[in-house]
Amino acid sequence: KDSRGQTPLMISARRGHLVVAKCLLSHGADPIACDYEALEPLEYCKRGDYRMKKLINRFASKSYSLLTLVAIITIA
Repeated sequence: KDSRGQTPLMISARRGHLVVAKCLLSHGADPIACDYEALEPLEYCKRGDYRMKKLINRFASKSYSLLTLVAIITIA
């Protein structure tokens, strides 16, 4: 993270670098990480960049599913 809490994925999303974002996500970048203003990578996407949003959403849904599973196991 940089001085504002932004990750390389957030910066890639903001600049519209789809190939870089895909590489970062494929190598474990956190699609639901928050910066210091509580913004996630999805919120950094350029307006109308549906391919980037779709990519981040696909990886984020896997992360949310894993978090839900961990919460269920922890409660039980």
